[in-house]
Amino acid sequence: MRYGNPIHPLTGAKSSSVELLVFSGRSIDLLYNTRKGLSAEGTYIGRGQVMPPPAGAGPMWSLNFERQFYAGEPHQAFLGADKWELFAASFGGVSEGTTTVGRLSVSAPFANAHWYLKERFANEMYEFAKSGAVTPLVKSQGIGGQGYGYEHTVRYSFNNWRPIPELTKMTDAFGRTLVFQFELSGPLASSAPRLQSITSSDGVIQFAYDTNGMLKRITWPDGTSKSFTYGQEAGDQPWLLTGITDEVGKALSSYGYDAQGRAVSTQIAGGTNGFSVVRGTAPAPTVRRWYDAAAGIIWRETTWGDPVELDIQTPNGTISTIQTKLVNGMPRITAQSQPAGSGCAASVKQQDYDANGNVAWREDFKGNRTCYANDLSRNLESSRVEGLATNSSCDAVAPQGSALPSNARRISTQWHPVWRLETRVAEPRRLTTKVYNGQTDPFSGAVTWCAPSNATLPDGSPIVVLCKQVEQATTDANGALGFTATVDTSVPNRVQQWAYNQYGQVRTATDPLNNTTTHVYYTDTTADHTLGDLWTVTNALNQSIQFTKYNPAGQWLTMVDANGTTTTRTFDLRQRVKSTTTGTLTTSYEYWPTGLLKTVTLPDASTVNYGYDDAHRLTSVTDSLGNQIVYTLDNSGNRIGETVTDPSGKLAKTLTRVPDALNRIQQVTGRE
Repeated sequence: MRYGNPIHPLTGAKSSSVELLVFSGRSIDLLYNTRKGLSAEGTYIGRGQVMPPPAGAGPMWSLNFERQFYAGEPHQAFLGADKWELFAASFGGVSEGTTTVGRLSVSAPFANAHWYLKERFANEMYEFAKSGAVTPLVKSQGIGGQGYGYEHTVRYSFNNWRPIPELTKMTDAFGRTLVFQFELSGPLASSAPRLQSITSSDGVIQFAYDTNGMLKRITWPDGTSKSFTYGQEAGDQPWLLTGITDEVGKALSSYGYDAQGRAVSTQIAGGTNGFSVVRGTAPAPTVRRWYDAAAGIIWRETTWGDPVELDIQTPNGTISTIQTKLVNGMPRITAQSQPAGSGCAASVKQQDYDANGNVAWREDFKGNRTCYANDLSRNLESSRVEGLATNSSCDAVAPQGSALPSNARRISTQWHPVWRLETRVAEPRRLTTKVYNGQTDPFSGAVTWCAPSNATLPDGSPIVVLCKQVEQATTDANGALGFTATVDTSVPNRVQQWAYNQYGQVRTATDPLNNTTTHVYYTDTTADHTLGDLWTVTNALNQSIQFTKYNPAGQWLTMVDANGTTTTRTFDLRQRVKSTTTGTLTTSYEYWPTGLLKTVTLPDASTVNYGYDDAHRLTSVTDSLGNQIVYTLDNSGNRIGETVTDPSGKLAKTLTRVPDALNRIQQVTGRE
């Protein structure tokens, strides 16, 4: 549960993310999280102290894609954002995560020199070099085929005994690269290297730090910068992020904490979008330590106490009360209130959990209940029944085929044997089957292959891409029969099929009418394109679009449509489109230093200008003739007023809106 820019009331943590750039379709982000400062969240390794995570941008900040593996007793993996996971040691086999059943597994075949981590809920696999205790990341790959390689150098800290993998280069499947530079200086010289710069085809992003080693400033390739402030002014918590200043020097957001460093408030400029937390009993971490004599390592594991009851004050001043319970050492929401709104009384939504922490049932603010059945071996939903009355028994409707009350419906799901991918979904009057590469097609009984044999994951298994989807009509009106429902043969099946290349890119797509669209990609790298860039798209009528020029970041610059008309685009150093020219007609775009759109210049030289408040919310739109729309926003961001004026400044239209306590419009004065 998170609120605003976000704080996490159940644990007291504050998190934040900054998108640095997009690299080959993947967002490269910095992630901030105060869990480590609160409690040494998760489990860490250390010889009398905690194990350092992979090199990041100073304390509390990590790269979103970075992972690290420790091949000890037990195994341990760093999962980003200061999250760690333990695995029972297993050599030559597969080990499941101890706190995330069915979500993570690690394996190391005897014949292979590498370890493989499967993040099955994220549908991604990671490969680590098996070259000692701490093993650096070698490759990450989505199960659909797109992969990234990593190169590291090793630094030593903690009195030079514990190696820290330091990322130097990230390479995509087509040869594009990001170069990372780290430094050891200041208070971090005894702990971990910190990120100094990232170099891409668009330029260099630079990072600067304050005297406490905290990330102070990010400078973009165009010379603008975003800065961060921390809690050192307030006492002994220099790791607490208290504010972010945008690229024009305006305070964009601010955060508040209690004496123990737990986040209690968040807001953006002008006090807008503000949330605050009042706790009856604050969340308290419990730390358990034990010593591994054989490895000479102290392990530390943290669980959380129950915050019992929370009051959340929202931007419009209403209060929402939250009740919780502990499930497997973590607080979970059991009830949440909302105030009365226009046409509805104050109410409460509720939910409860199974032994693994999956939702077992929930009731919405109207009292409608949904019951869930979960596969506890993998923590995946196998069925749910929606539309039940308040306090209905889930046991009565759980068995497949059991009768359902009026207005209720069942949705049943089967899953891929390894990954979090639906293979069959049975719902009212419809059965959907999805067949993935390397899996058996239930319609033919044969294993389906829609990608070449060299399209593999890091461990050599085939990539997992969707080959075929079949939708069948059934006679099951409410889904009660699940997968035993009778197919309605009077309705034709809707069949879609796909084929892929070795990189997991779609080669052909065939729709339910048997129309096929073909994609062709460049097979080499030149000054105008990179291996894997899309070259042509041809539809079933043999009409083609060609992409004849790209920039090194993979953004197309020139496109020729089926009529022979050419469109060209240009981009700035922050990957934003600057202009689009089709034939002789050009539209150009100008941005504020914050990245918000400032001006659009149309082909006839007319312009549209956009204005924003300090919270980066749109407040005005003005054209080159002088016509203007001005928006008035409340603290929740609702548009409660609009005025339209003509070029002479004469009022042409006015409109006011009044939202209720639930931010729903209950009254409008004026003409929409």
